[in-house]
Amino acid sequence: MKRFSIALIFLLAAAAYGQDRSASADSARLLQARLQDASRSFREQDYRKAVTILEDLRIWPQVRLDRSVQQGVLYNLACGHSRLGETEPALGFLREAVGAGFEDFDLLEKDNDLDGLRGMEGYQTVRAEVARRHSFWENSFMATPYRDTLTAAERAAGLSRLWAEIKFGFVYFDRVPELNWDSLYTAYLPRVMESQSTREYYQLLCAMVAQLHDGHTRVNVPPPLYDSVLYQPALRTGLADERVVIARVEAPALRKAGIRPGVEILRVDGMPVREYAAQRIAPYVSASTPQSAAVQVYDYDLLLGPKNSAVDLELQDGNGKSFVRTLKRNCSLISMLPQGVEYRRLPGNTAYVALNSFGQGSVVAKFDSLYEKLAAAEALILDLRENGGGNSGLAFDILGYMTADSFDIIRWEALDYRALGRARGEGVAKYEESPVRWPANGTKHFAKPVAVLIGPRTGSAAEDACAAFRTMKRGVLVGEATAGTTGQPLVFSLPGGGNATVCTAHCTYADGSEFVGIGVQPDIEVRAMISDIRSGRDPVLDAALKHLKSAVSDARRWR
Repeated sequence: MKRFSIALIFLLAAAAYGQDRSASADSARLLQARLQDASRSFREQDYRKAVTILEDLRIWPQVRLDRSVQQGVLYNLACGHSRLGETEPALGFLREAVGAGFEDFDLLEKDNDLDGLRGMEGYQTVRAEVARRHSFWENSFMATPYRDTLTAAERAAGLSRLWAEIKFGFVYFDRVPELNWDSLYTAYLPRVMESQSTREYYQLLCAMVAQLHDGHTRVNVPPPLYDSVLYQPALRTGLADERVVIARVEAPALRKAGIRPGVEILRVDGMPVREYAAQRIAPYVSASTPQSAAVQVYDYDLLLGPKNSAVDLELQDGNGKSFVRTLKRNCSLISMLPQGVEYRRLPGNTAYVALNSFGQGSVVAKFDSLYEKLAAAEALILDLRENGGGNSGLAFDILGYMTADSFDIIRWEALDYRALGRARGEGVAKYEESPVRWPANGTKHFAKPVAVLIGPRTGSAAEDACAAFRTMKRGVLVGEATAGTTGQPLVFSLPGGGNATVCTAHCTYADGSEFVGIGVQPDIEVRAMISDIRSGRDPVLDAALKHLKSAVSDARRWR
């Protein structure tokens, strides 16, 4: 899940409110619905409606608003009035939000909703106060600029910050009981101090954090290092039948060289591919499950290296013939990952929509623009196999098209660290939030059979969607288990221009059962074999179509 969006501010506010035991269940559901109505109004640019809803919630008579709800309401009132050109009320609400504890300086700086206020003297005063609070956590002493070699002080400070943020924020230490985090810190300190380059330094930090075995707790290298570490040949690799194969080929020149989907990789730079992966890739991968680790090692990271560098591959085709090719790393990993929304019509009047990311707010608008086509179909397939996450609120909004009623999403718990309680010997507790009910779309309802395609590249917000979809009992999940990693990441800067994230929320199904560290399991399990890759078949899609054909037939029988 991502925090920097209006939709998720409302999601978190609603979740926080759900814990207020003094409120009736009906009042809690009504508040959630009203918050999400306001969020939807923002997305539709109906700012007058949004501020009307929020001003009503500000004086909500049923209950005392939770602190996070109050901040979200006041901040978004400032945004709405600013969009309407009503700068004085907007500035007043922004002051109130800061008085209630709002201190998200990055959001304040980037939010276009507040552009109408930036020239006002009063805005500069508010900005300065938020910047002062923000600088307690994020400042230039830690967020130093990139250099090829960092000073010893920078390296030590970065390692120490990484240790501290994880020590006090990581929610899953109980899942690595054999790991002593303090011992690991002291073991890595001399290695960090001896590192000769920023690239080596970040490699060490990645290896240290990988030992937590959590996909939402990781180190991200500085952008100036991307050209040094994030390039590969124009192809995708992966596991099939427990063998490492070429899964997809993007460049015609590679096909002409005999490199086709289904060709097996035997060696990389002279090393057996499994040995190469175990030594060069796996130690730096942060993953919550074996299936997610396999994807990161054998799909995303296997052939990464410096831009335009060469990698030698020993390959074997379907006839058992071995051959060697030297390939250039001329494609960035980011450019190889599918993005956006894809639509097509499949046999049986089945609509197919691939939602490859929930990272952009436009995904809901794009899905909405397809609704007339979807409504004319007999069944719907949502493909989340390439969706690594983004904003969970966007995912739930799309599920809202598939129900006439509100639905339970996920629940979560987090550490409730209090220094005073620790001083009294009370230990560190956890606090838990009640399940949130997400509203149906209300005006558009696709009531026909639905199948969702999933796999080990399905992660984070996309897994939240899968968990909610299962709870809704709205259709079937087809494919393989998901990555098994989600939760609210805390993002913090490191010296040299990189950053790290630590998972601060333990998410579960609405009934409290687990899927993090396991993966959301398919109702119909299907995995691609080498023969499928070589022939261009998609057995997961085929299984979904077969199921939906039967479901449509059954539905017609009962009409």
